[in-house]
Amino acid sequence: GMLADAEGAQETDEEFRSRYPVQGFNNPSLNGIYVQRTSAEAQVNETCTYWKETQDASDAYFMYWSDQMGRWVICPHFDSASQEDLFNAVRQGDVRGVAKAGTDEDEPNTWEEFWQGNWERVALRTGHDMGDEDSAAPVKG
Repeated sequence: GMLADAEGAQETDEEFRSRYPVQGFNNPSLNGIYVQRTSAEAQVNETCTYWKETQDASDAYFMYWSDQMGRWVICPHFDSASQEDLFNAVRQGDVRGVAKAGTDEDEPNTWEEFWQGNWERVALRTGHDMGDEDSAAPVKG
C-alpha cells in the first residue's frame, strides 16, 4: 500500500525488511513493531532476529528463535538490574526472555509472558507485512 511504499523509500540502502506488529502483552514495553535484522551479527541460532522499534535503549527488546525451546522468545536487550547485555548472552547459548511463543498445542497467537512473577498466557494481536497473516510468529529461516 501507499504507507508501506513511503516507509520503504527511506530504506533504499537495505533490502526490504519484514515488520511484525505485536499487541496484547500485559507489559506495554513488549508491544510494538518488531523489525527484522538480517545481518550475520544479528542472527541467533542462524536465524534472523526481530528488534522492537524504539529510541530508548532501556526499552529495547528483541525476538529470537530458541533452538533449545523450539520457539520464538522475546527478551530485553539489557537486564534492567545488572545492565548485562542479554543479546550477547543469548548469542552465546543462554536462553533468556520475558515472553515465549506457545507450543503447537496452543491456539494460534498464544504466547506466555512472565508477568508479576508468573508465566501468564496471553492472546496476541499480530500482523505481518509479508507472508501468512495467521502465523503466530515470524517463520524460522
